[in-house]
Amino acid sequence: MRLTPLFVFSLALMAGLPAHAEPTMSVTPSKVIEGDPVHIVVSGLRPAQTVTMRSTRTLPGYPTGTETYEAVAFFLADDRGTVDLESSVPIRGSSYDRADPSGLFWSMTAKP
Repeated sequence: MRLTPLFVFSLALMAGLPAHAEPTMSVTPSKVIEGDPVHIVVSGLRPAQTVTMRSTRTLPGYPTGTETYEAVAFFLADDRGTVDLESSVPIRGSSYDRADPSGLFWSMTAKP
């Protein structure tokens, strides 16, 4: 079995946080075999805060040299200030439209 590095994630907070709060992202397990389950949670947010999560993967390609794939999902934090990809449904404009812990992976499309 081949271990592959987890895709690059970025997290953009669309609204300001109080000075004392720091959002954190938890990804478990830290190493996965492609296709295995992964659990992604962002916490330390304000309730109803808008969050953007993006996954990107660049692969060697032929004949272009490299190909980049990307997915994006927008969420509203729950009343505890958490976004859990297992239970949080992405909002309009996301690459996928249902709660899915692997949604940021299978919904990737090639960037032009």
